[in-house]
Amino acid sequence: MFGDAATPDINVAAISKELKEDTYEIVLCEGCGMQAIGKSSLGEIYVAMPTSKSENDPHLSNAMWFTLEHYKKGNFLNNQ
Repeated sequence: MFGDAATPDINVAAISKELKEDTYEIVLCEGCGMQAIGKSSLGEIYVAMPTSKSENDPHLSNAMWFTLEHYKKGNFLNNQ
């Protein structure tokens, strides 16, 4: 989000390294909206990004999982 000018609060690489396969960790990035980081049974890293807000509860939202590569390239923005 801020390039190399700032250190991110959420270190996706460090979190994903510690994850067991087929698990995820809930995170909250107030800047980009990231909601979770997960690891597949094949060791692939995914991030969950919000796709819509709940009309009944503004704190809840729907999310979609994207590969880390898509997230880094910003490709998830076109899929919402």
